Order: sequence, then structure tokens, then C-alpha cells
Amino acid sequence: MKKKVKAPPREAVATKAQKKRVIENLKELPIATYAYQKAGVPKATYYKWRDTDDEFREATNDALITGKLTMNDIAKSQLVKHINEGTLTAIIFWLKHHDPDFNPKIIIEMKDKRELSKEENLLLATALRNMGYHGTLLREKELRESFLKSTDPEIIEIENNLHKTLFGKGVKKEEEDPDRMVELGKLLTKLKDKKIIE
Repeated sequence: MKKKVKAPPREAVATKAQKKRVIENLKELPIATYAYQKAGVPKATYYKWRDTDDEFREATNDALITGKLTMNDIAKSQLVKHINEGTLTAIIFWLKHHDPDFNPKIIIEMKDKRELSKEENLLLATALRNMGYHGTLLREKELRESFLKSTDPEIIEIENNLHKTLFGKGVKKEEEDPDRMVELGKLLTKLKDKKIIE
């Protein structure tokens, strides 16, 4: 006598509709809390769907990226409006981020392949922090979204190294762990070379 194989339960129509609303809400405003609350979905349910439904997780990741791009466009248009109105803070912000004469960040280029001393590592760590590298890389979850979409073995290796570097030793201040900062800088350079980040 053959055993009947139970078919997997079909996803309820209402659940599919809720998932679709969550995705649309994320495109509108890329904030998870806003998206699931507006769709009438409990927080636990939203994160359970992300953990168990690969298609939903990928769709929400895409929606978050779309939403962020939309918000960036809105923010840029507001910035230009304020620049045109002569708002000094908007003008300063633009110049600091687009004109090298007004950019206070340190820019370095590593050409020497030799091992650095502890003092040189500390100096480089401070420079990397001042350039904004450290803050960018500590937003590791955002970067993971880029890696998860890639099948390039080198990018996957970079992602694994990034995760180990950030969390393998625990998060410390750069001054306490300059070697870690140098590794973060190397990883960032690879990410830039691969056009994953700018």
C-alpha cells in the first residue's frame, strides 16, 4: 500500500496580497517598519517571511534598493532647490562632497607593497577613518545586499573576508586595532575596483 505524499500547503491568497503590499510599500519608502505596518503585517511575520521565503527576501531587497534610489532622487531635488534659494548649509554640503577644494578628507594611494610598522598602520588607520572608509564598511548589512546578488567567486570571498574582519575580532576603535583598519581599507579598495560601492 502506497503512502499518500502530502502536498505542501498553498500560500493563502491573503498572504500573497500582504507580501505584495509590503514590497510596494518598501518601494515607496524604504523603511521596513513602515512597510509591514502599512500592510497590516506583524513585525514577527515580516521577518519570518524574510527568513523562510527566498523569493520574498529577494523581492524586499530589490524593493529597498528601489526605494532608496527614489528617496535619493527626492533628497537631491530638495538639495538643489535649497542651493538655488541660497541656503548656506546646502551650498556647503554640496561643495564639501563635490569640489575637492572644499573637501576636508585625506586621500591616500598605497603604492608600497612592504609590511607597515605599527606606527605606519596607526597613521593609515587614522587616514582611512578620516576618509570615511570605516563608517562605510561598518554598514556591513547594506553591503551584504550587493554581495548576495553576485555569483562572482572573488566577490563572495571579499564578502566573507569583510564579515570576518568586522566581526571576527569584535568591533574596536580604530586606534586600538590599526591592523583591522588597514584590512578594512584593502577590502574597500577591492569593493571599489569591483564597482560594488563608490
